[in-house]
Amino acid sequence: MDAVLNEDEERIAEIQKLYLEIGSIDLMWDRMDEAEDWLIDRLRTNKATIKDYINYAHCCFIRGDRMMAYENYLEAKRLCKSNRTFFEIFRPDRKMLVEKGIPLEQVYLMEDQLLK
Repeated sequence: MDAVLNEDEERIAEIQKLYLEIGSIDLMWDRMDEAEDWLIDRLRTNKATIKDYINYAHCCFIRGDRMMAYENYLEAKRLCKSNRTFFEIFRPDRKMLVEKGIPLEQVYLMEDQLLK
């Protein structure tokens, strides 16, 4: 992305926020504080999506607030039509959660709690 945008930080930030708007946190894993602020604003509106709740929960999980993460994952799950739908959205992010410091066992434990 830097090569395409010639390291234009302002434009890169705009694109990262656009990705968040479409529900993808992929470009913001290294800017979690900014992602979290944007997601908090988004959750305060009526525009919040399932992916917004999951992404905000990821932010909480990474910074160690497991209870807040659980509550937001639970809200996302409630908005899904089924457990399967929720986990189809959640599970692709496992690898990044682990890469950001969450032990895989903790990710599995969170999933187990969400199944109850």
